Amino acid sequence: MCQTLTTARPDRKTLNQGQNWISPPKRLALYMRDSYGCCYCGRGVEVEGVVLTLEHIVPYSKGGALLDPNNLITACRSCNSARGNKALTTFVKANAEKWGRNADCILSYIRRHRAMPINTKASKAMIEERGSCRKVLDIVVQGDPIK
Repeated sequence: MCQTLTTARPDRKTLNQGQNWISPPKRLALYMRDSYGCCYCGRGVEVEGVVLTLEHIVPYSKGGALLDPNNLITACRSCNSARGNKALTTFVKANAEKWGRNADCILSYIRRHRAMPINTKASKAMIEERGSCRKVLDIVVQGDPIK
């Protein structure tokens, strides 16, 4: 009988958690790509109380790539927590009406944005100029036109 070698994926808890699992320039570049807003509900960083996070399209727990920009989109903390590891289409279709949006439009938006390149060079320059990813987001909230 043939033996199959399996390579175990590291447990996510053993990896860096919080905001540290991805570099600040890459995180900011993803937020920029997604127009500083949640790809699900559409609320942006300028809305009081909205905290942006990065959401894995294919959850890490189901084999999704941890750091691949094509597997990451911007989501508010509320939507990211609500989704958990549910299938993307199932989650969007179940919640689109609550968000006042069309499910097919949301899914199309996500497909388009996943395919867009990220600009880590620009995000790195903004972070160097302003001091941190958080400070860049604070400027966006204040309405400073950052492109």
